[in-house]
Amino acid sequence: MKAIKAIGMTIALIGLSLWVSGCVHSTQGTVFGKSELGQIVKGKTTSSELMNILGTPFSKKPIADGGEEWFYYCAHYVQQIDAVVPVGPVVAVHEHTSKQRQQNLTVLLNKDKVVVDFSSDVQKTGR
Repeated sequence: MKAIKAIGMTIALIGLSLWVSGCVHSTQGTVFGKSELGQIVKGKTTSSELMNILGTPFSKKPIADGGEEWFYYCAHYVQQIDAVVPVGPVVAVHEHTSKQRQQNLTVLLNKDKVVVDFSSDVQKTGR
């Protein structure tokens, strides 16, 4: 009877350990990639079209010629959480690993609110 209880308790603790382990994904900012950047045409895309493609920028700042510089970013976080439930003399072990990948996009608009230039690290890294 004690052996059955011990086996049952071990199975329950293993199940709990598997339940506690996991991965958490989160994203902050505007998600964009090559497809969205391919819709931006220098000298043609207006600020309203840019808003339709990417939404509201993280920041806007005026530039000397009366235009604006818009900044977009997207940060991807992955956090691995592992937990080992103590069984007998074994001590609980927790491991947290966070990974981050950030993409940046800077868009320059002239005083007429038309894109004159943009640069992004998406072309280098993909999506």
